[in-house]
Amino acid sequence: MDEHHEWETTDVVICGCGPTGALLSAYLGRLSTKHIVLEKESGITTDPRGIALDEDGTCMNRFKFIGGIQKDLQRKAFVEMDYATTEGGTGHVGFICHRQPVLEKHLRSAMKASESCQLRSGCTVMDIQQGAEWSYWQYRDIGGEIHKLMSRFFVGADGKTGFTRTTLNHWGSKWSKLMTVNWQIELPSQKTHPQFHLWSLGYTPEDVYDLFFPVNFRFLCNLLRPSICGRFGLPSDRLWRFEFVVRSEEDGDEMATYSKAREVILPYLTHTGERYGCGTASTYPKELTDIVST
Repeated sequence: MDEHHEWETTDVVICGCGPTGALLSAYLGRLSTKHIVLEKESGITTDPRGIALDEDGTCMNRFKFIGGIQKDLQRKAFVEMDYATTEGGTGHVGFICHRQPVLEKHLRSAMKASESCQLRSGCTVMDIQQGAEWSYWQYRDIGGEIHKLMSRFFVGADGKTGFTRTTLNHWGSKWSKLMTVNWQIELPSQKTHPQFHLWSLGYTPEDVYDLFFPVNFRFLCNLLRPSICGRFGLPSDRLWRFEFVVRSEEDGDEMATYSKAREVILPYLTHTGERYGCGTASTYPKELTDIVST
């Protein structure tokens, strides 16, 4: 490493200012612990990267674990975990499901109230090295200038595809590859989709939405491709997340494309005619499912 006088020093460096990084920063500020938060975005992102926090808040209801290789979100769960309970170690409900931009706005307000916090937006981390007593960071600011940081501790809060985890992979850590797709759903109607045959069976637009995007998170224990899906955000937002494992023989960048993600997800949004006592399969209209981020 270069001589220490060339490096700016602080107690903690946090990589990422999403819900995890911002919340940690707010707590460190209360403890008067000097720290620097490096965030690649110039402002609060509209991409709902994080959707859930544990321990405190409004409940996320139930987690349903569904077995088998059938692509059916309505299959009976072999295990259910109730996160709506107030029983447990903290006395609070188990999970909060949120919309990140709103939460992040309030957390950043708490960060600004502390003189111990420095948020540096528009930064790109270039290198992390771990020494015996210090962690060494290099990053490029929004103007292109390279800076050097030393910290006693570093925290990677930049997500599963972020720089920290990528670096840890090179250090020998093993991480599963997960692809995350956030969808915004619109409702069909008899006017917009008159040929949708569920209308003749008496279903309303809200009924159809509940059938194809049921409440409660589902852990799809499919040996061919384990996945997780569920609603998040405000009910009026109609946001839905689907995460799936990228197989070792698959290319992660390719699986992140619009067409490949839909190949994985759309079979779960197709119901057989037997479910409704008819011979016609029902697929949720593709044009009403907009991928807002991957």
